[in-house]
Amino acid sequence: MKVGLRLFALGWLVAALWLPGAAAAQSRALLIGISQYAEIDSLRYADADVKAFSEILTDFAGYRRSDVTVILN
Repeated sequence: MKVGLRLFALGWLVAALWLPGAAAAQSRALLIGISQYAEIDSLRYADADVKAFSEILTDFAGYRRSDVTVILN
């Protein structure tokens, strides 16, 4: 399941990178990294993954830092 979730997130990331710069600048992103769950094993790298996605969106996809919100645990 963890691999499937990562592939799903990677797919969204790739789609975001293909957006033209003007369209991406008008977009907003809400990135949520949850590493601790009650019913399943904890995800060790959820926080780091969300922070990395945030950097990719702002550095390469044209998002302004003010348009990217990160929520951890």
